Order: sequence, then C-alpha cells, then structure tokens
Amino acid sequence: DRDTEGLGKHLTVEETLRDELLAVNESLERTRTGTYGTCQRCGKEITPERLDAIPFTPHCIQCEREEETA
Repeated sequence: DRDTEGLGKHLTVEETLRDELLAVNESLERTRTGTYGTCQRCGKEITPERLDAIPFTPHCIQCEREEETA
C-alpha cells in the first residue's frame, strides 16, 4: 500500500535526522571537553580530511570500517 510505504520512508528519514542531530550534539560536547578530533574508540587523531567530510564523526576511518564490518 502506498500510504504505508510513504510512512515507512518518512520514519526512516526521521530516524536518520534524529541520529545525526544526536551525533552533532555529542560532537559539540567533545568540543567543550577538548576531545573533539580524537577517535572515541582507539584514541588516535581523526584526520582533518575526515573531519572536513563528516565534522561530527566520533571515529577515525579505520575504527569506522571495523565497526561497519562487525
């Protein structure tokens, strides 16, 4: 049914936006605590290129890949 399909897409977009807002707020908190730019998993510096692409990322690219495959 089209109405159900539309509702499902709406909820997916809403969940994605909610997750991104949470990630941005967590990033702002890391800025306040002085840990912004440090991977929350391994403690290494997140590259400036990665932060330029995804400013609110909590993980370096290596840890992100490991999380995605886990």
